Amino acid sequence: MVKNLVPVEVDPNSADADFWRRYHAFRRERHAETRPDDPVRPDELEEHYMKHERPFDIIHRYEISDGGRMLSWFTATSVKPGAPGYEQNHHLFEAMAEVGRDHRRQGIGRSWLPLVLELMDRHGCTVLSCDAEEDSGHEFLKWLGAEPKIWGAENRLRLADVDWQMVQSWIDDGPVRSPHTKLEVYDDHPPESMWDEFAPQLAALLNTMPFDDLDHGEVVITAAQLRNWYERMDLLQEVHHLVLTREPDGTISGMTDVAWAPHRPTIVEQMFTGVRPETRGRGIGKWIKALMLDRIHRRYPEVEWISTGNAGSGRWRGARFRRDGPLPPEVPHEQHHSDHDQKRRQGGAPDDAVVDPADVEYRLEENESDHEYQHRPEDQRTALSQLLLVAIAQAGEKDAKAHSTRQNERPRVRPAGPITGAVLVGEHKAGHGQDAAGDDRAGAQAHEADDQQR
Repeated sequence: MVKNLVPVEVDPNSADADFWRRYHAFRRERHAETRPDDPVRPDELEEHYMKHERPFDIIHRYEISDGGRMLSWFTATSVKPGAPGYEQNHHLFEAMAEVGRDHRRQGIGRSWLPLVLELMDRHGCTVLSCDAEEDSGHEFLKWLGAEPKIWGAENRLRLADVDWQMVQSWIDDGPVRSPHTKLEVYDDHPPESMWDEFAPQLAALLNTMPFDDLDHGEVVITAAQLRNWYERMDLLQEVHHLVLTREPDGTISGMTDVAWAPHRPTIVEQMFTGVRPETRGRGIGKWIKALMLDRIHRRYPEVEWISTGNAGSGRWRGARFRRDGPLPPEVPHEQHHSDHDQKRRQGGAPDDAVVDPADVEYRLEENESDHEYQHRPEDQRTALSQLLLVAIAQAGEKDAKAHSTRQNERPRVRPAGPITGAVLVGEHKAGHGQDAAGDDRAGAQAHEADDQQR
């Protein structure tokens, strides 16, 4: 059967109605399998998002369909020559493949590998980065020879369990511990007039994230990239909220931002949170996180959960790969050399996997016993080639959840962090993307089947 199934490249801007019917049916089927309790992104928004220009990324999308039904979906991204950060990230290639439940164990997942190699060679990439959140995906990457390089998880804070007196104490304590620090609040994207100075300061915060053994390049952000990310958030009807602190010299010492959308009214997506290393230990992380939490609670009374993803070194990360029971909160990002484990590969691949390098989220500690940082992707999603796939920092999440039970964490089947796997396929490079592979699913931090980033 697989012999007769040929991958077909897809251009969202010229795709016909039959494609969109197949695609939406497939992504809804996958959503029901991986996120059954969460609202699905409306078809119209998904189409607008996929059609939007991505001037800084090379994006590939393919489908395998038969009889009018999509069996598998593939996306891949790499950084475009001349884009900010190209020199540091052009060796990286992010890819995601999904196979429908009824069509696994037929070699469809393996059939994408020649295309992956062809695309990597075309762009001169040497490292394949993949995200896996389901057991079949991990097994597939192990068969391929990949090794876990970073772990990620999604946590959800139930607002009904928050100790609001403690939250207020963090807000009150902020200006006391940092009396010369200025607080800025934006209930939208930051104004365009500040993008030129905001972009490099955001990049500086992102570059403080821990990546463990993950092959990655320097995060570079420009005002032009901010414009593109914010345009995509607007297309998805994501309402952006940002809180930041400035030191007397104008330096942004900490920031946190979230997104709310009408199609998921009970869930707010935590995007990025970070505090500059030299200003940690003063409660800035607690201050901005608590203030944001309080504002969201007042502005959106229907919100029940704050969803945040994290990955990398951190006190909350479990350094284990569980195999029993449902998918654990901790999920690894994998990486490997092409010349390893040949015997294992010759033995045949396991269940066709969902190998998804999309939305990435990272967490770092603030070096305070009660501070932590995390980041979450939009659709989800990774390696930092874009803000929506960027990192999420969580400050004081442990304390904020002191009165909640384990069951209230509601880990999603798909982690919200940057759990990416990389396979060194030659000696070239691997580019960061924001698609489902990396960000076609991402950043604003929502989640879409072909998109994984913020």
